[in-house]
Amino acid sequence: MKGFWILSVFLLLVQFSASAQCAIDKSTITNNSWRTTVHHARYIGNAPSYVFAFGGDTATNWNVFRKPIDIKQMPQKASIYKKKVEDSIIQYSGKAFFNDLKFISAEVVYPEKIDHFRQHGRNDILQMYTATYLYTYRMAVDSLAYVDFEMPVNANGNLMDVMFIPNKSTYKRIIKKVDYCKLLKTAGKVAKDILPVSEISFEYDAKLKTFNWIITNKPNIVHTQSGKYPMRKVTINAADLTKAEPGFSTYEVIADVVKLSSEVKD
Repeated sequence: MKGFWILSVFLLLVQFSASAQCAIDKSTITNNSWRTTVHHARYIGNAPSYVFAFGGDTATNWNVFRKPIDIKQMPQKASIYKKKVEDSIIQYSGKAFFNDLKFISAEVVYPEKIDHFRQHGRNDILQMYTATYLYTYRMAVDSLAYVDFEMPVNANGNLMDVMFIPNKSTYKRIIKKVDYCKLLKTAGKVAKDILPVSEISFEYDAKLKTFNWIITNKPNIVHTQSGKYPMRKVTINAADLTKAEPGFSTYEVIADVVKLSSEVKD
């Protein structure tokens, strides 16, 4: 019995030591949703619009600052077109992909409300838009790592763009239970110089229609000359975490910014 307790304590110490050696800074975990949500700027922009979502504000006096309004107040047409969008996603990408998505919000443009918006502080409002509805769906690993997809719909309820999401032949379900320490370990096997890490990013490759983890090295050299410099990265397939590929990305240095930063520190 004594030997059993000694072994148990030893194993606990080993586990504690392992976890201590892999202390993940959550600020390094990010996503590339800004790359997949360009549809908002392209199709709606600063048009007078309201956003509807589960858990939104239940007040009937709707705000003009795109803060979510309770989904129950969403216009009937928007609900009908939401179903059409989801049917289109299933038809193009299959049920497996659709089931992995979570509905986030529906944005509806109200062109007749432009004066109301401006009178309530939205001087940036413009009548420049091509979509009347925008539906957002999320592919998430956790609360930090996710990719949002925006589906633009015109006034007639027709989906304006769906080709950027995976199709049935390319989609492979991602692994949603991810151990970030194991991700770093996998990255380290193919690139010994990946540590320290500046970013762990969950991303969608719109060209290859694949989801990946991008592990990026944090450069330890301060460049004083303006220019673009290589930075080590490792790409890990989010559907098969054993598939990792080393590579490089670039980052830009502006000398004046570096100089100013040094002067402030001094």
